[in-house]
Amino acid sequence: MNKIDKTTFDIAIIGGGPAGSSAAFYLSKLGFDVCIFEKKEFPRETICGEFLSLEVIAFLKETELFNSFLQLKPNLINKVKVYDQNSVLGTNLYFTAYGIKRGKFDMFLLRRAADYCTKVFQPAEVKSIEINSADNYSVLFEYNKKLLKITAKEVIAAYGKRNVLDKHLNRKFVSSKSRLNGVKFHISKERLSSYNQNTISIFIADDIYCGINCVDDEMATICFLKNDLLRTISAREHVLYLCKQNKFFGELLQKVSEEELNKIKLYGAGDIHFGKKEIVQNGIFMIGDAARVIAPLIGDGIGCAVQNAKLLSEIINEKVKKNLKRNSTEEIYKHEWHKLFNKRFQTANLIQHILFNKKCRKAAIKLINKVPSFLTQIVKMTRAQVLTETFSESQRAKN
Repeated sequence: MNKIDKTTFDIAIIGGGPAGSSAAFYLSKLGFDVCIFEKKEFPRETICGEFLSLEVIAFLKETELFNSFLQLKPNLINKVKVYDQNSVLGTNLYFTAYGIKRGKFDMFLLRRAADYCTKVFQPAEVKSIEINSADNYSVLFEYNKKLLKITAKEVIAAYGKRNVLDKHLNRKFVSSKSRLNGVKFHISKERLSSYNQNTISIFIADDIYCGINCVDDEMATICFLKNDLLRTISAREHVLYLCKQNKFFGELLQKVSEEELNKIKLYGAGDIHFGKKEIVQNGIFMIGDAARVIAPLIGDGIGCAVQNAKLLSEIINEKVKKNLKRNSTEEIYKHEWHKLFNKRFQTANLIQHILFNKKCRKAAIKLINKVPSFLTQIVKMTRAQVLTETFSESQRAKN
């Protein structure tokens, strides 16, 4: 990972998280010469609910990585509970999910990509991307305290929610201010009162919701999204606020003192944009959160990342096999991306809007209390309808 022995690649991927590593894994297996630029050393933590849904498990099984994944000892999750200020709603998940620290999972995926001959530059920060007259790209990056350049036929952006490159690429959403900020921290499971290790729990109050699930036998992740439009207080103050506003959350954290909370390391992301983004910008393909961020309460961010990686990998493979023009390839990708993800993102945004609207939230809770099975239907509405069908299979079926 620390030697430079070539400067020309078929595909350059910016970002070594689940989207980037999965794309590298697929593309390397298809025979492409791939490199990844990851600006941080792994393992590193990033904001995430650290919940692996059925879409991720399907990916791991399809790529024959599931048994190796189980050796990381992830925490099994098979139930979901939702805690409003005065109500508790719960249901069994109709699939088996897992919780695991992002630092551990991301390193696992990046190593598997490297095993399939992907060249990894790490830590390496991409400074600029320029298209050349020969219809390939120059990628300027900082690596080992030097500015270096490689060329690639295709560039894939998999760098997450926001990156300095978004401004460089003149992406429209960069100037938007959502005032929606995410925060994550880890806490010992022993500090949580009577917590079921196999349950993912969601706690709701005005302008905030929080998800909790265990990531191994010892630790739990607490991840929350807060709306700072009306209430500008610190992340730690938001935890205390949620304790006061939601008695169930307060009871869960009753062993945790304010002094202890002040010592816990927090990971955050500000002004998270949940609206539309350009799927292709300046000829660069966006995947994962770089393409669009899904509302975190759905627990589908990593699932979207790995499915997006598979989709784009197969479209790029079709482009080469059929000698498709760049414009045609871009239009195919946009169309297929919207077909695969639009409904899920719209559903997630609608549910998030309901949670942040007090009247709508109370009405929804009242409805679910009357018809408990509706919660199971909501969970099903947020999941992918097709997990393993490839783009190529879809095209053959049409023909």
